[in-house]
Amino acid sequence: MNLRGVADPAHPERDVVDLLFFPTGGGKTEAYPGLAAFTLALRRLRRPDDAGRGLSVLMRYTLRLLTLDQLGRAAAMICALELEREQAPERLGEWPFEIGLWVGRAATPNRMGRKGDKGKAGDKSAHVRTLRYARDSSREPPLPLEQCPWCGARFGRQSFRLHPNSNELTDLLVHCADRRCDFFRERPLPIVAVDEPIYRRLPAFLIGPDKDGEIDLDVERAALAETISWLPAVENRGEGVFVSFDADRVARWLERPGVRERGRRLENGWRTWADERGRSGGGFAGLPYVMLHSLAHMLMTSIALDCGYPASSLRERVYAGDDRYGILIYTGSSDSEGTLGGLVETGRRFADHLRRALRDNLLCSNDPVCAEHDPATPYAGRPLHGAACHGCLLIAETSCEQLDDFLDRALVAPTVSTADAAFFDVGGLDP
Repeated sequence: MNLRGVADPAHPERDVVDLLFFPTGGGKTEAYPGLAAFTLALRRLRRPDDAGRGLSVLMRYTLRLLTLDQLGRAAAMICALELEREQAPERLGEWPFEIGLWVGRAATPNRMGRKGDKGKAGDKSAHVRTLRYARDSSREPPLPLEQCPWCGARFGRQSFRLHPNSNELTDLLVHCADRRCDFFRERPLPIVAVDEPIYRRLPAFLIGPDKDGEIDLDVERAALAETISWLPAVENRGEGVFVSFDADRVARWLERPGVRERGRRLENGWRTWADERGRSGGGFAGLPYVMLHSLAHMLMTSIALDCGYPASSLRERVYAGDDRYGILIYTGSSDSEGTLGGLVETGRRFADHLRRALRDNLLCSNDPVCAEHDPATPYAGRPLHGAACHGCLLIAETSCEQLDDFLDRALVAPTVSTADAAFFDVGGLDP
């Protein structure tokens, strides 16, 4: 149903986005690569010259949800397109169809590296990973692929080759280990997985995860221009409610023993998250930020009931630093008329919304499991959460500036397991 909108720039469905829910086995994984293949081939048929090169399809996944099966299916589709292109380069262009894996240092190398690389940065280069795997195939391969996407044969120690040689590196080539495969030896698989070649070759199909701490690990993004004198921006017209906090009260709150102990547990969780991704040094958001961020989520949920906007339309900005603390909850539209004033009206009854937000979060439907969650517990998989889950603090990720991380309602109001770390005294609230 998307083919006409893809093929015809003037088609009325071009600007329509449909959100569809399919059950498991409904054909989602097959339909998406099919539409991608149609888009890629159409662009080349219309512009087989250099104008047809470049990125055409961007597939975004949270890295933890990107399975080898999904990655392999997309790569298999690109392999099929490349074989077709080789049969008709006059129609589909001389430049190969390629798939790029732009998923950050945790899964693929950021740089090619060079002979003599040492230290942690060198350990993550394509040069070191490839030579290490060639010596011992039980080690982690340079790419998160275990088998050829075209024929299914498992990769071997010689499947990954530094081009043109290990001293002068420009590309990491991937070859199938099966002699019967179309991508054995002379014809490498059309896979680009190191950041430096990705920026140079601009593969037609790119897989990149949502920013969840993976994509920003030593990824050197391409510059906007040789001389940057501008930045992309959008002008919105909207409304919002800003709440400031007394810095002295925040300082006194931070001195309480219960708050310090809670902060130690949250920071241990952050270290667990950072160690898994090879980070070092500072980076923890800090207790004031986590407290204000958690309160912002509570307030957005409460305000959405009265302001006339759904919760997914609200946004947040949290300010915590230099002894200045505040929360901005806002909504905006690029339309010339802006917004309707409902959010400003709720600001006049802010005390009521604050009381309701605190009262509603004294208990979570998942308590005591939610309240007793330890961020540093390795098997839980939530190192950036304190007492926070889908039953209380988590909201639409598009509304949150941290993608629903750095949250703990125990810093805002007492919970069933932590009563001495809350910023607010809720003794006067109605039950």
